[in-house]
Amino acid sequence: MIFLIMVFFTNLWASPHAISESKVVDSALKNFPVVLNAFQNVVQFENIYRKSYGEFDLKVIGESNSYLDGFYTGDAYKVYVEKELEFINAKLYSGVKKSNGAFPDYEGKLKASQAGEPFVGLNFSLLRNIFIDEDRLNILNSKIDLESSVIELSKVKLEVTFAATEAYWQFVNAKERYKIAHKNLDIAMERMTQLKRRISKGDLAEIYAVENEQYILKRKNQLLEELKNLVEKTYVLSLFYRDEEAKPIVLLEQEVSYENIEMKLYDQNQLDEMFQRVNNENPDLKLAGNKLLQVANEIKLAESNYWPELNLRVENISNRYISTGPQDENETRVLLNLEIPLEYNKIKGDYRAKKAKERIYNYELKFKGETLNAKARTISKKMEYTFEKYNNAESEIQLAQKLIQAEQKKFQLGDSDFFVLNIREQNWFEAQEKKLSAQLEFFILRAELRKLAAVEY
Repeated sequence: MIFLIMVFFTNLWASPHAISESKVVDSALKNFPVVLNAFQNVVQFENIYRKSYGEFDLKVIGESNSYLDGFYTGDAYKVYVEKELEFINAKLYSGVKKSNGAFPDYEGKLKASQAGEPFVGLNFSLLRNIFIDEDRLNILNSKIDLESSVIELSKVKLEVTFAATEAYWQFVNAKERYKIAHKNLDIAMERMTQLKRRISKGDLAEIYAVENEQYILKRKNQLLEELKNLVEKTYVLSLFYRDEEAKPIVLLEQEVSYENIEMKLYDQNQLDEMFQRVNNENPDLKLAGNKLLQVANEIKLAESNYWPELNLRVENISNRYISTGPQDENETRVLLNLEIPLEYNKIKGDYRAKKAKERIYNYELKFKGETLNAKARTISKKMEYTFEKYNNAESEIQLAQKLIQAEQKKFQLGDSDFFVLNIREQNWFEAQEKKLSAQLEFFILRAELRKLAAVEY
């Protein structure tokens, strides 16, 4: 019964269709939920960046002042538009004010023509906040956050590419292991047929069939283990390989093999280019660099707070009637406001905290760069050694095949122990496993190096 199940699964997977590493990766990048989330994260930060310009939107402001009881009966109204500018922390405004009734002398600013008096003004900084303030800092750092979200998207794509590549090669490896285990079982099954024929003729003792049956059961269990592994890797791969509706495709009827797949080491020029890309293109280093840019902007604001706040305001008010009536001269006023900061501990503490934060980020960036560079060079060496392991395993397979052929001839001539023949076949099986393990390790190492170097598929 067990063997029939194995045969069923063998036929089920023996479809003429094939998939490729690139097909799996393309599907994952298009449909994998983590990638889709990262795209939405970019959209989120695009709108946060847009929101940061909200303080510079045009505003319409209305003000009124009325005396409800008492000696004075004046009513004053003002309506104006206001626009903050990014340049020198300037604020431009223009509108109309009007009033009627009596006002006390100390409220002289409320007095205006009943018909209305237009006014226009400009307020800007001369020292503190001339180059940067909280609003402009928010814009600068929101822009960097947006750039970081794009880098995060790239990082997610690289991680998904690596995970999809690993899942693909794990599936291919499991498929090949299953084929080898099945072949190993077929050898014992075919021998059983030959043994029974010779036993029936009286050429061999019955014990040989019993011993071979023991080897068959052992190899059946090996095949079942490989089948379990193959089913597991098939479903893992389905998480990355999806249809147009982003639903996982379980590749129970797909044939995958290592045909036309070349294991080739990078030459020194290619490795140098990879190492250079690790230093220049790795998303983790770019994100760390963006954190430094943000804290540098915060330091500029902290430095600006050392300066006195000196604001200049220029305003022009027309005293003529808007409709008809006498015209007076325009009134132009210049107001200067000076504020000297005495919060020395607060300002200096904030500045020094930001500088310490900058040093921390610099240390992190330096160490991260050194770590990634060392990891990339380690991977390149591992690829070299794994490639050598693969070649050794191929040589071991060839030697094992020669020993099997020789032992089979000796066994047919009655000059070999059946136990030795089984050992020869098991050595061939183990050499095949070594080859596949080295092949799998090589492709995963290659994918990991490409991820570190931010090489898109």
